[in-house]
Formats: sequence, structure tokens, C-alpha cells
Amino acid sequence: MTTLACDPTNALTDTTQRRWDVLVVGAGPAGSVAARQLARLGLSVLLVDKAQFPRRKVCGCCVGSAAVELLARIGLADILPSLAAQPIRRLCLAAAGRCAPLALDGGVAVSRDALDAALARAAVDAGVEFQSGTTAQLADWVNGSWRVDLTCADNRATIVAKAVVAADGIQGGFLSRHQNCRRQPARGSRIGAGAVLATSPAFYELGAIYMAIGNGGYVGFVRLGDGRLNVAAAFDRPIVVAAGRPAIAARAIVDQAGFPWPEELTSAVWQGTPPLTGRPRHLADRRLFVVGDAAGYIEPFTGEGMTWGILSACELTPLVAESLAGDPLTAARKWDKLHRRLLGRRMMICRMLGSMLRRRWAVSAAIGVLARWPGLATPLVRYIGRSGL
Repeated sequence: MTTLACDPTNALTDTTQRRWDVLVVGAGPAGSVAARQLARLGLSVLLVDKAQFPRRKVCGCCVGSAAVELLARIGLADILPSLAAQPIRRLCLAAAGRCAPLALDGGVAVSRDALDAALARAAVDAGVEFQSGTTAQLADWVNGSWRVDLTCADNRATIVAKAVVAADGIQGGFLSRHQNCRRQPARGSRIGAGAVLATSPAFYELGAIYMAIGNGGYVGFVRLGDGRLNVAAAFDRPIVVAAGRPAIAARAIVDQAGFPWPEELTSAVWQGTPPLTGRPRHLADRRLFVVGDAAGYIEPFTGEGMTWGILSACELTPLVAESLAGDPLTAARKWDKLHRRLLGRRMMICRMLGSMLRRRWAVSAAIGVLARWPGLATPLVRYIGRSGL
């Protein structure tokens, strides 16, 4: 099996001696898929990630039906079954002690750390050079290429790449020096937190997403194929500050919704995120392309984040290749427009849903209606997650 570990003693030696066609920063679903697809075009591709693999991520662990189809379309149909991905058939929305079960179609639950490692390994198998435990910082544009500073352990080096794909998510700082392409958090954005539990109430069954909605946020539960329970939450920052710990804020929301409280969550180790919702002013520059969560992230609904990342990575690939053969700014302008066509409307709908979840009266009314007529939500859920233009 291909190793994904970084050897600090010589990790940067070979990379500095090459002029790469493409550098991809961030080995989440968007970054690894983009790197793999570019390598399959015959380009030399370096993929880096600041974490050592496998690594945990705060994520709902839900992959939408469109992402399942996309992975099959690009020759990665075996990845999800190999990770014991579990089909998800329903979403249980709960608030104020009322619950509305909604039908879902074709999505799966899968361990995010296992999925990211598998996609990175698929990229390596396609010819990508991968370095984990390596941070990257965009430096400058010189003579038609980007200079990028890399750091692995105590080793530092500067590499040259003709094109760069920024896929470092909502927590990345790769573009912090780029005024137009660095991520701008939305005002009032919620923060994320998550944990994975070894033991939990049997109430949380395989094949379902459970979303508890309450004052100041929501908490989602999904059971993984190995029996663990993945927990992902979004909180208003003042709620967590007042509570002192994510577990206390989460318990208040879960109790309000009427779901059983997993006692292990009280003492679990939680991971946090910066503000969830945000996007850059522009998604591209001269042979510089932003993709995945780094290109825009909205509070999640049913796993559409990974779907959007995989979809946009696939659509970006030919534009990166085009930029290497022609004017570096033409493809950049195309990517801004194409990304808006791909995801703009669906992001707007998710933003509206996220806004509704902040209004107790709207949530209560919606759950009351959906509890009686759950089919009303089916067209909306399918539209948000569908693939293609």
C-alpha cells in the first residue's frame, strides 16, 4: 500500500529540483481529485497538505448521491465500498421535541479520515507526488510561474510551479497574502465543532442523519460503518463562549430537540473550526485557481460540501490544462464564471436554509409541516445535491 507519511529528512529535496506543472495545496476531496485528474492528463503534479495522514476533520461524514456518481464516473467507484460506506436513507430533523423524517436518495456515510486518505492514495497511484505534514505559503509570480514556500518539520524550501490549485479548505492560510483570493469569513458566521464516539445510544441507527436544532446552533449525528458515531455541530460563537465548552452548548441543543444525549460526548475531545461560512472575492488569478471549501463554504445541510468539492475539482481540471497552454488570465476569468454557474444557485439555497435554521418560529413551523408531508422537501434536497451543470 502506498505510504502517505512525510519523511522530514528528505521531503523537500526532490521537490525543489523540479519545476512542477501544477502544485495542489490541500488533500481533501477537492484537492486530491483535482491532483489525480491533472496527473492523468500527463502533467507533473505535487500535492501537499499541512497535516500528517490519516488525519481527523470536523465533518458530517456524509457524501451526497451526486458525489457517489462522480467518483464512479472518474474511475473511483471502488473507493466508497472499500471503506464500508453506509447508505443514508433519511434525515431526521428535530426541534422543540418534534421530529420530521425526510427521505434521502443515494448518499452514504463514511469516515472522513479514511476517505481523504483513500483519495490521496488514488492520486499517488495516478502519478501525483504527495507530501503530508507540509505547509505551503504562496509567495509571488515570477517569469510566468508561481513561487511557493514549503515547510516540512524544520526544513524550508521554495518551489516553482507553472499553475497552482488552492484547495486548503476553511482553515487554510495558503492564500493569506493574496488580497483578492484569500477567504473572507461572512459576518455572523457560525463556528464548527465535532467529535467521534466509540459508544453511543442505539437510538442513532445506521442509514440516517439526525439533526438537532436549538437555540444558537444545531448538532448532527451519523453512525459510521464501524459502529462509531460521528458528531458535527455549528454554533453561534457567543453560545460556545457562554457555555465554556462545546459539549455544554451541544447538550442544550440536543435536549431542546428531544434526542438522547450520548454521555461519551460530555468528556470527548472536540475539534473546532474557524467561521464556517465565507468565500474569496475572486476564485482565480494568473494560473491560480481556488476550489473546494476554500472557494466558498455554506453551513452544511446533507453532505453537499464534499459533493461540490468533487464536482468543481472535475470541472476545473481542463481549465488548469488550458491555462498552461495559453494566456494565464483567460482561464482564470472562465473559472470565476463556471464556478458561479455550477454552484451559485445551490449555495444560495443552502444559505437561505441556514438562515431559516436560526429562526425558532420558522424551524418549528417547517418541522410541523414536514412531519405531516415529508415529501415536500424531496425536490429541494435532490436539487442541492445533484451533479452536473
